[in-house]
Amino acid sequence: MGAEMCDIQPSDVVAVWGAGPVGQFAMDSARVLGAAKVIAIDKEPYRLQMAERAGHTPVKPTTAARTSPRTTG
Repeated sequence: MGAEMCDIQPSDVVAVWGAGPVGQFAMDSARVLGAAKVIAIDKEPYRLQMAERAGHTPVKPTTAARTSPRTTG
């Protein structure tokens, strides 16, 4: 429901902070609703690996803070 409230458009880049079970569901929902790119932000490597296997772009929090304009295009 949260993803629906965001009014995601096909050209949108969506970043989700936290790639655990709830974050994975949010990322999948954003993709289903048409986001052009979904970025997973988490400090745990295994969560970022899960997100990447699901087709999302993994980013560590320190990298996200330094490169968010580049990452989101």
